[in-house]
Amino acid sequence: MAHKILIVDDDKEFSALLRDVFQQADYAVDACISVDQALERLSEAPYDLVVTDYRMPGRSGIDLVDSILSSAPRTPIIMVSGFLENNVIRALISRGVGGIFMKPLNIFSLLKKATELIQKAAQPALEKLSEEGFTNNLPFPFQTFPCKAKQSQDFARKLFELRDFSKNLLLIGNPGVDVDRLCADLIALSDPHDVPIHLTPERVEREALFGALEEAMEKGAEQITFVFTAAESLQPEQCAIIYQLARRKGPFVALTLPKRFVFFLQRDLNHYYDSGIIDEEFYIFLGSTELRIPELDEISEDIPALADSMLEAAVPGKRFEKAAHAFLARHPWPGHMMELRKAVENAANWTARSVVKADDVKAVLGGLPTTGTAQETQLAEYLRERKRAYQQALEKLTPFLSTSPESRDRNG
Repeated sequence: MAHKILIVDDDKEFSALLRDVFQQADYAVDACISVDQALERLSEAPYDLVVTDYRMPGRSGIDLVDSILSSAPRTPIIMVSGFLENNVIRALISRGVGGIFMKPLNIFSLLKKATELIQKAAQPALEKLSEEGFTNNLPFPFQTFPCKAKQSQDFARKLFELRDFSKNLLLIGNPGVDVDRLCADLIALSDPHDVPIHLTPERVEREALFGALEEAMEKGAEQITFVFTAAESLQPEQCAIIYQLARRKGPFVALTLPKRFVFFLQRDLNHYYDSGIIDEEFYIFLGSTELRIPELDEISEDIPALADSMLEAAVPGKRFEKAAHAFLARHPWPGHMMELRKAVENAANWTARSVVKADDVKAVLGGLPTTGTAQETQLAEYLRERKRAYQQALEKLTPFLSTSPESRDRNG
């Protein structure tokens, strides 16, 4: 369900502009021209955000702020004005106004602040959810991360808050994230009748889209989430296809199912726009709802459990020793999930034992060969064990080998 915003401004042209901006971002928007009208609307139904002017005929915006904070103190408020004195700004902040913007507006900053305030206001509802039957320290099911680290818990909670997004969601993170698992979590949090369609850049063309849509229909989809990986690599002609899909134009005019879009990027949106990698049309289309996926060095507490799941998927039945867990958690992973997954799989193939040791992981990270048959792997393991035994024997003999024959005779 779309979040509801109430705009209060006697300037009808400016109010219409704000209304259009928020509607383009998939908010449900109502507008009125006075504080009295606004209070009447608020008495009839709650709103997720109020955006109000300061100077209006009759009662001012600060009167509206006081009324809202007394009757619905958790309703977030943004104040917009052509001019505000410093003492008024301080008074508004002290009263709890979440955002203050001066005209002319920066639309992107306004949308970002609106999203932030609505998410923050939704947090108490999240905390009231029952924890019964759920794991990962969260009051809802989540499998992408073990969520032992605070950063991964925060990410899961933010994703929960954004679960009902209706247009675009930008996920910012390094390569190697389990996109399938993350999207499954998102859908489990929102709508089980939603069917995801995953599209790499090479699949963003009409035939592939029609084929994926047919499969989704056969699964009984009531909503479709289109998931685009490496979205920064999309070409202008591919973006044009996405615009047609989103706006039900051209070949997609008959697509009546609700749809939304998830775009995976490696850097934040402003970086690609400022660098000229994406144009202004795509920048505006993507919107401002961004969520950064935590990097491995931020969630080291999660690494052992992540490695366990990767090991089970690669070679069922094998497990890590505790020392290997500790090494994996301490090791820097500049290649993020892709590097961790590769190290886990290579270590599993490197040793013939059922228990993968820290030395096995160190060996594959050190660049030793990691391919070959099971017999070759067992032979390599045998030779390493023989080498260690030889080195230990040599260490014991060294004191004798380093002395003169006369000295050895005297020592018996």
